[in-house]
Amino acid sequence: MPEPAKHYRPGSDAPSDVSSDEGWEIFGLMDQHAYLRIKPGDDLKVGDMIAFDISHPCLTFDKWRQVLVVDPKYRVTEVIETFF
Repeated sequence: MPEPAKHYRPGSDAPSDVSSDEGWEIFGLMDQHAYLRIKPGDDLKVGDMIAFDISHPCLTFDKWRQVLVVDPKYRVTEVIETFF
């Protein structure tokens, strides 16, 4: 399963790392949707963004026809077409 890697709240300067000891985990997938389990009281709000590490590159290329390349400020700098 994909693993949560970064947490970003709009208005923050930069995303923060999600450590494995926070206990966040994906427990199910459906199409492009992931079901994330968190602990009660975790600081997540509507509009927060979570970035995930991919579980396997083949799955990523099979599901997404384009991959976005971003700069260190997460601005899209390039779009790469995939042909898997």
